[in-house]
Amino acid sequence: RPRVMHECASHSWLVILGTGRSGSTTILSMLNAVPQIQISGENYGMMNPLAYVLTRHQAPLSKLKHLNFKGYSGSSRSPWYGVNGEEVRDSLCSVVLRLAPHDKTKHRPLIRGFKEVRWERSVLGAVALLPGVRFVVSYRRDTSGQAASGWHSWNGSARAAAGWASPNQGIDEATRAMLEAVNATGRPAFHLPLEDFSTAAFNQLLRWVGVTNCSFRGVVHEHSGGGYSADAADPRSLIEQRSCHVARARRGAHGAVVQRRGTGLRERAGPPHW
Repeated sequence: RPRVMHECASHSWLVILGTGRSGSTTILSMLNAVPQIQISGENYGMMNPLAYVLTRHQAPLSKLKHLNFKGYSGSSRSPWYGVNGEEVRDSLCSVVLRLAPHDKTKHRPLIRGFKEVRWERSVLGAVALLPGVRFVVSYRRDTSGQAASGWHSWNGSARAAAGWASPNQGIDEATRAMLEAVNATGRPAFHLPLEDFSTAAFNQLLRWVGVTNCSFRGVVHEHSGGGYSADAADPRSLIEQRSCHVARARRGAHGAVVQRRGTGLRERAGPPHW
């Protein structure tokens, strides 16, 4: 097997999804305070395009006649001349792994992933390419306040063009669609609405992720005031008992991560009550 397959499978994969000004950057910063976790920033929805390459590989040759495979003698089910589908998947997964900026302060992180507000271009691709991926989902119950924040207020013309009756209507619809999309994957998801941010909630997230022997004693505030400014606190200074422990991923059927059941703020993956 190629080395990249071992690299991807040796990590637990975690993807933070949000709807813009929903607290996803704060979740990113908090999780990255753990030495064994490296979650990258937004990748502008590159997961689904990468997964599209995989689906083209898996497509029956009969559906790709326009490519004109002259002299092809391999299986009619594989247009890539018999290339192993698992190797294609793991090679694409390695692209995600290698394109993510490397944090030199972290030695062999066990949990990798990224955060993305372009969730509609990320959910299915993440499931297709990242072994045993899990989701942390951030959103706001107060979507009126979310609509008034800096990033959303700059997109007012787009809201007007869509004909939404209220500034937060588009956010309401996007939040429902995001939660339904995550629920449809059947993958584990930890819901953390902005209104529930607290030290206790983030410590529950740590346990759900699989981090033991350390805990938070506070919460950093990214994008304070609805803009892009962060508070002065270094998230790493908020970790107590710095010898954090993360168990290596154990996988069951279909690459699913085998772990203890979460408690507390782990909600059903479905639309929130408005």
